[in-house]
Amino acid sequence: MPQIKNYYFTLFIHLLYNYHNLVSNPFLLLPKVLYKVDP
Repeated sequence: MPQIKNYYFTLFIHLLYNYHNLVSNPFLLLPKVLYKVDP
């Protein structure tokens, strides 16, 4: 199951990245979240 593991790792990285953006500028994060929720 390396694929599943890789998926969660990528998800974790995205969460860290988005958290960093959220701290620096919350308004920049919003479009990214909307884009990910509705591809």
